[in-house]
Amino acid sequence: MKSGYYLIARGWMDNPVFSSSRSFDRRSAWIWIIENSAFKDTRQDVLGKTVVVPRGNLICSLKHLVREWNWSEKAVRSFLKRLEKEEMIRISTGLGKTQIYVINY
Repeated sequence: MKSGYYLIARGWMDNPVFSSSRSFDRRSAWIWIIENSAFKDTRQDVLGKTVVVPRGNLICSLKHLVREWNWSEKAVRSFLKRLEKEEMIRISTGLGKTQIYVINY
């Protein structure tokens, strides 16, 4: 793997140039996770409770990911499990929704 980093502006995926009715590929889904993770500690309403979402975390439902990526629920679950196995994310469901922690965010 190459080393180093590059910056990309949040919101680039919303640009009409990239819009499509097609499903996300795995690379796009991974970038979506990174782009939608909290860039600083934030407060978010989760099922009627205010919780602190730490930097590098994302809280959402699997149904939300299904809609966003246009994938089946099984495909979303499998992809998240693969990312977890590859030690790219950690997953927790203790809040009633899926909390994704991006490792090395």
